[in-house]
Amino acid sequence: MLRVILYRNYNFLPLFERNREESNFDNNIKKMKNDIIIMIDLQKYWDNILGTRNEIDRCNKSILFWEKSIDDKKNDVLSLQQEIKDAKKKIDQRELGLAEKDGRAKDLEKRRFILKTERELGALTHELERVNLEKSNLEDELIELFDVLEVKESELSRIKLEFDDEKKQAADDVFMLKNRIKDYDELITEKQDKFDGLVNELQGGTRLRFLKLIKSDSGKGIVEVVGETCEGCHCIIPMHLVHELVDRENITICTNCGRFIWKKSS
Repeated sequence: MLRVILYRNYNFLPLFERNREESNFDNNIKKMKNDIIIMIDLQKYWDNILGTRNEIDRCNKSILFWEKSIDDKKNDVLSLQQEIKDAKKKIDQRELGLAEKDGRAKDLEKRRFILKTERELGALTHELERVNLEKSNLEDELIELFDVLEVKESELSRIKLEFDDEKKQAADDVFMLKNRIKDYDELITEKQDKFDGLVNELQGGTRLRFLKLIKSDSGKGIVEVVGETCEGCHCIIPMHLVHELVDRENITICTNCGRFIWKKSS
């Protein structure tokens, strides 16, 4: 009944008022269609910005990887150098101990010829055997320490060569990555400027809602409907909304995820 009354009232309007009403209606339709097109373009800019930010994050992670790898290799070199230093210190200590035992053994040998009793000779022989055993143990330790030192010095030479190669590779890669980040930053600035210039062309309420949506985790303010499915949440769109999308006479929102939705004309 209300539609009939409105229709009759419309027919009884003066011609110039009917023309104005029709013009306002057409203008609103144009604004809504224009907003949809603007949001689609804005979403493309925003997707590009987010994708470029992700590339920057990947570059920064690669830089951190190289920095950690270089630090780890440097620590390996320092650790091995300390082990070699400790091994050399032990060798010096053992060599001093061996020299001391050798001198002690020589003194005991000299005393052997001046002793007069068997008891004294027996005690000296026992002492000499102990000293010679300690000498032998020190010699064995020295042999082992020299073997260890040789292995560690060889390993240090190898690691230093690898470290030098890795530092050069890291420097080249980090330089390239930083240049890439610089290019990405310029690209983001370019796309952001275009985004900022275009977003103000949206109508007030639509603009606020769209800006809020793109700041969500998904970064999607408007998504396409393929068939009857919202590509944002993968839920089925009611058929009457699908028809509205095709006509593009209304700005339509997904009843499930709340994003703006659009559909390609068939």
